[in-house]
Amino acid sequence: MTAQETKGREIVVVGTVHSATNNFTEHTLITILKQVKPDLILLELDPSFFDSSFVLAEKYRTISMENKAVLPYAQMTGVKLRPYDIEGRNKFYQDNDYFGREVRLNQQIARMSEAGQLPSEAKQQFEALKALSAVRDSCGAESPAVMNSPHCDLAVERKQHYAFKGIAKIVELTPSLHEFKPFWSIADDFWARRNEAMVTNIIRFSKELKAMKVLVLVGFEHRYYLRKRLAEQAPKEGFVVKEYWEY
Repeated sequence: MTAQETKGREIVVVGTVHSATNNFTEHTLITILKQVKPDLILLELDPSFFDSSFVLAEKYRTISMENKAVLPYAQMTGVKLRPYDIEGRNKFYQDNDYFGREVRLNQQIARMSEAGQLPSEAKQQFEALKALSAVRDSCGAESPAVMNSPHCDLAVERKQHYAFKGIAKIVELTPSLHEFKPFWSIADDFWARRNEAMVTNIIRFSKELKAMKVLVLVGFEHRYYLRKRLAEQAPKEGFVVKEYWEY
């Protein structure tokens, strides 16, 4: 893009929930879409869900609240849709039995904590994670304005630190959990690589499609990272990061 083409470009990151709640429904999201009026919407989806013409496969059209809201809106307005998640996300999860292993690790930590079997420092890490997860859950049940607030961004950032670095510390401190070391190492690495790939893809699509107003929809636990990294790159890349309520 030329300097003239980059002038006035805007990226709006909206943290969402993948399943509707009392305070955040498909109708709520459609209202935000109509308020922002983007010319490009980026979806937190594996690129393999789309065909070569960027049409979302039928079987994925109702898997999330965002898809249910965005697809009718895009059909009505003609706005472009693109997936911006890391390539091969779902294959990575399947190949590594990610969610099954994650559940088993979390359950074992919880059982050991309840039985008083965690070392003192590991216990402290786990208690901090539980407290911050409760705040995260409260943010996830709120309206979009609260969910997308600096307060919730900060709480989620702290929670994610304990969810990855904190659990790694718990595993390191607890000999009976050492079998999970290799798994948690790749889980931590993938979280970082995935978030950074999202940032790269957001910027790439905004440039390639010469989009002046990009709306990024993302599960709210990623929002703090995307906004922070996009804000860091905004001066160099020629865009501004805005909030949906600024429109």
